[in-house]
Amino acid sequence: MLVLAALLAVSPNTKASVDLLAAAEPFAKNWQRCVGSGHMLLGTRADWQSQLALAVNELGFGAIRGHGLLDDDMGVLPAKGRLEFYNVFDAVHALRLRPVVELSFTPAALVACGKAGEQPGAYKGLAMPPDSFAEWEGLVASVAEHLVGRYGLDAVSEWHFEVWNELWGVPFPEPYMRLYNASARGLKSVSPRLRVGGPATMALEEVEPFVAACRASSTPVDFVSSHLLAGCSAHKVLSASDAVHKAGLPFFLTEYNNGLGDSSRDDASAAAFVVRNVGLLASVDLVSWWSFSDIFEEAWMASAPFHNGYGLMTVHGIRKPAWRAFEMLASLGDYRLPVSGNVSPADGSSTSQGHVVLLLSNFHRNRSACTAQNVSLAVIHRSDATLPPTARAFRVDEAHANPLAEWHRQGQPIYPDSSQLSKLHDASRVRLAEAVPLHRLSPTQSVMHFTMPPFSVLKLEL
Repeated sequence: MLVLAALLAVSPNTKASVDLLAAAEPFAKNWQRCVGSGHMLLGTRADWQSQLALAVNELGFGAIRGHGLLDDDMGVLPAKGRLEFYNVFDAVHALRLRPVVELSFTPAALVACGKAGEQPGAYKGLAMPPDSFAEWEGLVASVAEHLVGRYGLDAVSEWHFEVWNELWGVPFPEPYMRLYNASARGLKSVSPRLRVGGPATMALEEVEPFVAACRASSTPVDFVSSHLLAGCSAHKVLSASDAVHKAGLPFFLTEYNNGLGDSSRDDASAAAFVVRNVGLLASVDLVSWWSFSDIFEEAWMASAPFHNGYGLMTVHGIRKPAWRAFEMLASLGDYRLPVSGNVSPADGSSTSQGHVVLLLSNFHRNRSACTAQNVSLAVIHRSDATLPPTARAFRVDEAHANPLAEWHRQGQPIYPDSSQLSKLHDASRVRLAEAVPLHRLSPTQSVMHFTMPPFSVLKLEL
């Protein structure tokens, strides 16, 4: 028997149905292909490596991406010895990850102004182009040679080398395209099998002009990337991915999360956002959540367990609600079923565990507009189907899997002791919340009725 799962995003007074008899479609888990980090020097920390291993093992991520690989503190120049560089990639390679290698930023030795140049945040590289693009090409080639020499061409040819980050100090089209061309030449000089792409822009900017510029100059390009921090419409995402796919290239969102401003990465709204957008981002080949951990530093590293950091996990390893959303998604199978009714674009999946799984989200971009929703969900099935009398319900919301609420109950300790951390870990767990009755309306149709609180995720197992 197939396990059939569907993802739904509910709207007011939702009436929907999932047809277990419908033809299932392949379910590409694009959100598992990569996850983000802070700057790559963090990868030398034992706690970063430990949390990344948990993210890989529990959530199924297949790659890591972070800033500042070429920064002065990473030791990529020959005189630096490359110790930190190898420490990071040894840890990544041990987890069998296929990283998205961001080629940033400029080492001080490659510009006349040296360390007087602009260093963004805590990064020890410069957000500016090198004085000599030939020297940059040589640096990129040297990095590629060392990676291939240590991990093998077969492994490294499955990685993706992404040129720069969000055009910081390097505007498009120039000098970005000169930087990109030099990077591509450096990589391809080591092996034409090495994959290069860009432009790694904010908010889907310059995607089509970048493809056109590469085509006009016959510059190698193996993928196209951009970033999305909420705010952009599904239509804009689809338009960008369509344009890239028409050029015969894969399209990556190498940074993605629920945005800036008053949005929260610490509460259940982030979990609801994650599930809500799976269907909306189905046209994208790779989606990389920014980031897997609050062991993250741009201006400084925050000490508080909950400070609205970008991570799925706190600095102390507490799994946030968004982590639990990815955990639920990871439990789904490899095919999707259609869902009909007054729901947003939805997906489904299928595996061989012998039960039906439904995953639902109640999310609204405007926090004040997200209210509790009553849901009637019909299940279409065979007349001889044997279904249980109830569905097992697992919730992520204000009252379930909410370590932030427990932290507030503790008085918001900046440095929790072992007892407090134990309670935070326990509060984060997803537990069986209730049994939802499944009513048989006819030989081929059953129905469930339930309520979803604002900003919530519900997993139903039959």
